[in-house]
Amino acid sequence: MADMRCDTILHGDALSVLRKLPSRSVQCCVTSPPYYAQRDYGTAVWVGGKASCSHVIMDAERTPWACEVPGPNGRRKNVAAGHWRPKYVGGHCVNCGAIRQDAQLGLEAAPAAYVDRMVAIFEEVQRVLTDDGTLWLNLGDSYAGAGYSNHKGTGGTRRDEGGKQRHTNGTGYQNKQLFGVPWLVAFALQADGWWLRSDVVWHKHGAMPDPTRDRPMKAHEYVFLFAKRARYYCDESVIRSLNTVWTIPPQQCSEHSATMPEALAGRCILAGSRPGDLVLDPFFGAGTTGVVARRHNRHYLGIELNAAYIALAEERIAAEIQPVLWSIA
Repeated sequence: MADMRCDTILHGDALSVLRKLPSRSVQCCVTSPPYYAQRDYGTAVWVGGKASCSHVIMDAERTPWACEVPGPNGRRKNVAAGHWRPKYVGGHCVNCGAIRQDAQLGLEAAPAAYVDRMVAIFEEVQRVLTDDGTLWLNLGDSYAGAGYSNHKGTGGTRRDEGGKQRHTNGTGYQNKQLFGVPWLVAFALQADGWWLRSDVVWHKHGAMPDPTRDRPMKAHEYVFLFAKRARYYCDESVIRSLNTVWTIPPQQCSEHSATMPEALAGRCILAGSRPGDLVLDPFFGAGTTGVVARRHNRHYLGIELNAAYIALAEERIAAEIQPVLWSIA
């Protein structure tokens, strides 16, 4: 059983750690998981092979590239061709045979696999919540053929029933299609027993301009409110003051590329918990949930796969309370 001490960060992947937590031990969960096909958070490890090898793998276009050479925006440089490619999720080293393993969420081969993992993770969240507990889930969407969805599985071209050529990328979606992942996840969780109570549109005021020119600029994400039961705790004075469109600017953090804004986390924590309650974030990242929980006299329990982000979260929370790092084998 994991240590349930308040104000704690547990090191490991979300599903494995959640399975070790006691049932009905957390009042509220406020989290923003890695979005599908958006970023690689650098948690992959090599198993087997030679430690001295630079580990070259083969990407979806059969082009060898050294994935250990750092580049901008979480990418790796193709040493031979001199250009940048996204990191590839799986595979093995073509030189020494080492296997590349990664427990992180968001780089699955297709949206359906991502949704399945989300359902499994949040089944455990539902178990650890008190019967009157709530889940506040922040999710953004992505497009086929962009970012990390561009080199998944076996891509190429195909022809539809009318003979028109379609570009594919291994996800099952044509390039440029919006995945619709937030709602796929929301409906899947609803089917799995969650009560879907509200969909909030987070209007990202002042967000970076979208370079795409053939669709409206994307400047919103979703925050879903789920409950474990039909009746649940919420602070009525807070809930009644919230409209379902929240205009909140993104919050920048130089060490973490996707930080949840403190203002967004604050609304969820104040609405879904009382002073002294324990708030869970199974994708702790830079620690925003912990920072805001302590600021409002709540306690936090974080789970994070990336040890570097744990150090960052500890630094951010230090002014509130000094967290303790526990490692889950």
